Amino acid sequence: MPASPTASAAAARLRCLAPRTEAHFELWRHERDFTAWKYRMHEKGLKLPTQTKNDLARCFCGVEITNRSLDAHIRAFHRGIGA
Repeated sequence: MPASPTASAAAARLRCLAPRTEAHFELWRHERDFTAWKYRMHEKGLKLPTQTKNDLARCFCGVEITNRSLDAHIRAFHRGIGA
C-alpha cells in the first residue's frame, strides 16, 4: 500500500530540513526582518542609507542609521518585524 499524501509530505519535509542548522534559520529570520523593515521604510516615505549622499538616514522608529549600523539596528530594535 502506498504512503498517504500526509506521510509523504512529512517525509519530504524531514528530508528538506535535515541539512539545515540554526544558523540557516537565523539567516532566514534576518532576511525576513530586513525585508519587512525595508518595506515599512518605503511605506513611510523614508530613504534608506544607500539612498542618501552622506550615508545617513532616519529609521521610522526615530533612530539615525548608516549602512554600517543597519544590520545591528534591525537585529536590536526590529527583530520579528516580519513574522
